[in-house]
Amino acid sequence: MSIYNNIDYRKAIKFLFQSRKKLGQKITYQRLAEELQLQKSHFSQILSGTAEMNHDHMFLLVNFFELDKEKINYMHLLLEYSRTSLQKRKKEIKTEIQNIQKTKNLTQEYLQVKTQKIKNEVSTEFFLDPYNQLVFLMLKMKIFKKNPQSIALAINISTQKLERILLTLNQLGLVDSNGKEILISEKPLHLSKETSVFPIWSSQMRQLAIHRSLQNHPGENYNFSVFFTGSEKIRTEIQQNFFEFIKEAQKLSASSKKESIFQLNFDLLKWI
Repeated sequence: MSIYNNIDYRKAIKFLFQSRKKLGQKITYQRLAEELQLQKSHFSQILSGTAEMNHDHMFLLVNFFELDKEKINYMHLLLEYSRTSLQKRKKEIKTEIQNIQKTKNLTQEYLQVKTQKIKNEVSTEFFLDPYNQLVFLMLKMKIFKKNPQSIALAINISTQKLERILLTLNQLGLVDSNGKEILISEKPLHLSKETSVFPIWSSQMRQLAIHRSLQNHPGENYNFSVFFTGSEKIRTEIQQNFFEFIKEAQKLSASSKKESIFQLNFDLLKWI
């Protein structure tokens, strides 16, 4: 969750409050009211929806929580959305809020990884060929860690291609060898959706999935596809639910034994 999941500034304030408490910050609504130069009873009315905050109060609040510029602007936008009585203005602000939410609610905000920026041709090559990622994951498994040459047969690639992949991983600083087995870097890698490489990488990943699904036995795959009607709001909610699923899947994967490798794809496409 983040403040970008909220269109009500009151819920965003409660989220910020609870987040700081979880981090161990000694904070109470009484103290927060004092920081905003408000009586606690009036602040309670604001949070319950029977009174409105003004932009001076919001200024004090975002400074108290030490938000960055983007979050500050977003909080003021939520406040303006709540306060305006002009329906046309309200509709415009809501559209602006939803556009920000779509921009901010990217998968990488829900994955607990640091984006690895593409800085040279070698790293670009890494993401252009999905087999690089596949081999990198396989090298984390004991069976392949001590005998990396067996990877070629397992995923049906040539030994020459495998050698090129291992060289790329080594140049990236992701793998090394102590003479007995492959040493794997734990540095997280995640390709930002904002890069020019992302569309190519995404297409290659889908092609690889189709290719593998045709090779697997029926029981080794799970496929689901559907057309459905709905609104933009429903689309956003479905995408949000998927982000939450991704977080849970990541936790499950991190705590499990590295016995197999799976591929998970998710496509939410608009036709009309």
